[in-house]
Amino acid sequence: MKHNFITHSVLIITLFTLLSNPINIIAQEQRNPLMEYMTATWCPWCPCGDVIIQQILSNMPNVIFLGYHVHDYVNGRIDPWEEFPGDTIRSLLSFWLSPSGVIDRTGPPLERDAWIDSMNSRYNVPATVSITTNSTFNELTKELIINIHSTALQNLSGNYRMNLVILEDSLVYPQAGNGSCTGGAEYVHLNVVRAMINEAEGEDLNGGNPWNSGETITKSNQYLVPPEFIAENCKIVVFIYNAQSPLYNAEIQQAEKFSLLSFPSSPIKITSPNGGNILVVGDSHNITWSSMNVQKVGIYLSTDNGISWSSIEDSIMNNGIYEWSIPNNPSTECLIKIFNINEPFNSDQSDSVFTIDKFTEINELFGSSSTSKYELFQNFPNPFNSSTVIYYGIPNESFVTLSMYNLIGEKIAELVNEYKDAGYYKVRFDLVNYNSGVYFYRLQAGSFVETKKMVLLK
Repeated sequence: MKHNFITHSVLIITLFTLLSNPINIIAQEQRNPLMEYMTATWCPWCPCGDVIIQQILSNMPNVIFLGYHVHDYVNGRIDPWEEFPGDTIRSLLSFWLSPSGVIDRTGPPLERDAWIDSMNSRYNVPATVSITTNSTFNELTKELIINIHSTALQNLSGNYRMNLVILEDSLVYPQAGNGSCTGGAEYVHLNVVRAMINEAEGEDLNGGNPWNSGETITKSNQYLVPPEFIAENCKIVVFIYNAQSPLYNAEIQQAEKFSLLSFPSSPIKITSPNGGNILVVGDSHNITWSSMNVQKVGIYLSTDNGISWSSIEDSIMNNGIYEWSIPNNPSTECLIKIFNINEPFNSDQSDSVFTIDKFTEINELFGSSSTSKYELFQNFPNPFNSSTVIYYGIPNESFVTLSMYNLIGEKIAELVNEYKDAGYYKVRFDLVNYNSGVYFYRLQAGSFVETKKMVLLK
């Protein structure tokens, strides 16, 4: 199953004009503050840190937390989540005490008593960048593919970098405590960083070059989620910071957090047949559509312009393509509908009707399968929308070319280019990727040459 997530931060557009010292800001966007903190299952004071985190979230629900677990290097006590890709982040941020936290990378690690005041001072700081994503997660293969689009909301200078993190919630494991901070044998751990997908310092976005307001930088990442991660408990965190040394002074510009399995699917869009096609009973045609993060789809056919529908497939895996054997239901008012099984409101149907034509034998059409002369017939239908049919006849074996040209005489398609025996022939083709207008088709067989005009109307 695939899932797609596309995020949109709260966007408040402010239009204003400054007569002096104009500032190039394209949007005012709420920023999601980020706190990175060091914690440990063996740490008796860490449950008090968890309580403070819940207090912060009760007043500031959009704050994002990343918990870096650590080994007890003094007494040798281990933590089950102390090792993860990018775990050098703890030393890079100069953590030395559990629990302690770095707020938006605006200073060194703070002890827990300072977290709330520091977070309050950062809560209304505006974002300088926005982050959106489109991604897929395959639950069978555990492959995550994520495209991250970072857009500057004002002209920026400096070197900006992006981190991509996977964390896991609801992990049950014994937690040390004391008389002030309550632990427990079945303590539920939240915000546990399991991997920094693009390593501790993330990846470069702008190479230190000016990042102009409105400019979007896209980065793509692939990650194979380990099987021991419980996907429904996993979150993806993306954040962007202005690189500085030490790293705890590398101010975070924006952060976003997504659930791995709750990404909304993108709209289904049918690409074929999407109106104007002529399909023939007994032939095969690929029904195609676009979508992201849709697991299964249903495909239905109407032969009465949408009044009634019959099932082609009630439920199939969403691959974006389905080989369809054209049924014996001739009609000029056909439509295809495709919908997401899990979200039936996410559906699409052909933009306009197409035709299912009965199979016509050549001798039924012309009274004979042979001809005594060269003939090129007018295409049908004409004008047409996307699909049309051309018939031609040759009296003896010949090398045949049938080509299509645009209005200025450029060849844009070659429909036939081979030896043909004597007889009548039928050529059906689609022009779904061409613009409306006048086109010409030209038949050459032996010394015979003829050209006819056709009109594509979409």
